[in-house]
Amino acid sequence: MASKKKSPHGSLLARRKMGMLRGGMPVLAKYGILLVLVLRSRVRIMKSLKQIIDGKQKGEKNKYVTREYQDFGYRLAMELGDPGHKSLYIKLAKEEDRAVLEACRRFVMDSNADNKGALFMWKLKEMKKRIVT
Repeated sequence: MASKKKSPHGSLLARRKMGMLRGGMPVLAKYGILLVLVLRSRVRIMKSLKQIIDGKQKGEKNKYVTREYQDFGYRLAMELGDPGHKSLYIKLAKEEDRAVLEACRRFVMDSNADNKGALFMWKLKEMKKRIVT
């Protein structure tokens, strides 16, 4: 009969009472200090809740944005819920009149559309027609 390898910390119940996880790592989550995620005997220490909340409040900074029109185009894409086409909005912010883009953005934000990106492009086309004629 094969004998089971004994843990240096005793049985599973004893380890739980001591506040230990697999591998002898202490449980820090029960004290509310850190969140601990256990996956297949690997322990990954997460950020504290305060760090997560503070990070969300500061907002995300994109270190690759160097020009104002890039920031405007990126924010426009995020407001319209169309991050896949952010390069299109950056190009529009660079080449089109800002007042026209702002008017289209306000029109879309006031609407209750499902596809805000498509509505924005339609309104932009309509406004360009109106300006040309």
